[in-house]
Amino acid sequence: MGIVITILVTPYMLYYAIPLAPALYGAYRGYLRMQGREQAESALESWAALNGYQLVSQPDGSTPTLAADNGRSGPCFEVLVGEQSAALFGFSYTVGSGKEQVSVDTTIVQALLAAGFPHFRVVPRNARHLPSGPGDEHEVELESIEFQRDHKLLAGQSADRAALERMFDPETIVWWINQGSLAPIVEYQTGTLVVRSTLPLSDAGEYDMLLGQAQTIAGRVLAEGLLHSAS
Repeated sequence: MGIVITILVTPYMLYYAIPLAPALYGAYRGYLRMQGREQAESALESWAALNGYQLVSQPDGSTPTLAADNGRSGPCFEVLVGEQSAALFGFSYTVGSGKEQVSVDTTIVQALLAAGFPHFRVVPRNARHLPSGPGDEHEVELESIEFQRDHKLLAGQSADRAALERMFDPETIVWWINQGSLAPIVEYQTGTLVVRSTLPLSDAGEYDMLLGQAQTIAGRVLAEGLLHSAS
């Protein structure tokens, strides 16, 4: 014969339990996020070992994402972006404050190119929870309805617009459009290139894709940067 246990819920119990609910929910979400980060780091380590990529320190350099509040990088692995050494790693940061604070997890390829190219960013038009760029940043419109529909090219007021338009030539614009929802967020500032995913990655195929995107973008930055420096 089973034993039935009855718990009497009193108004006093509800009085104390209700304020605790948001805190408990927040703690549970934090636990799930930490679990997700650990799984992503394990997947990245396996991918790096399979490809022979070595553990390295995160390169120096700063962009809006790298300088975001509470920035935290996971294990960094050395990869090649063209002939340039780069690092691929998971990265977390926060935006907002108080009850409006949001934690963001992403995966980054960071390379130091020193291409002499003006600061720019490419972000999804409807992106949320992105760190702010420099105060003088504005949108540079390109002659592509499809690109303008889904992406924003942002640059400083003093940026060389002609150089940006040469870099975003028709072939590059078509490449970007063809990435669809998988198009990365791109930041270039004072010689640091960051190519980051819109969501945290946790699969070998996803890491290969992000690295391939970074190699393509770095190639364009370096090629146009050489012309920009020579002009």
